[in-house]
Amino acid sequence: MPGSDTATITLTVTLHDLLAMTVTRPGYEDEGLEVVTIAQLVVDRVAETAMPYTSEIRAMLEREARQAVRRLVAVALESPPVAGDSLSSLIIAEAKAQLGPEQNYHGTATPMAQWLAGAVYRQLRDPEVDLIGKAVRQVDDIAKAAIKAEIARRFGPS
Repeated sequence: MPGSDTATITLTVTLHDLLAMTVTRPGYEDEGLEVVTIAQLVVDRVAETAMPYTSEIRAMLEREARQAVRRLVAVALESPPVAGDSLSSLIIAEAKAQLGPEQNYHGTATPMAQWLAGAVYRQLRDPEVDLIGKAVRQVDDIAKAAIKAEIARRFGPS
């Protein structure tokens, strides 16, 4: 406008420009002022806001990871081996190795073989079932009968 002391200035600031701008804030203890970007301030604020929820977030992530592993183990039990180095193929290979019939797993029996051996061990030594005791008594009875029969055959009835 002629005769006016005012001027119009147009200023355009993008979000990228705004986040890259620096400001000063009090530093830690004796550090004085600290120069940070607006983006750092935003990240700090988001982190402060999320802090009360970190245990819930971690629990949720762990649940999701367990579910994913369960699905992959189920796939391992139902499918042929998968080639590759993806996490999925590694989990499938590990599940197959632990559940497979192989007797050697990293220099020791497979976890499945260890569990099975333990289950058999417990069953054989269960005092209520007493399978070993029954087997020993059966062998003793058979041996006694065989010895008596052999003596009778060789030396006549006793």
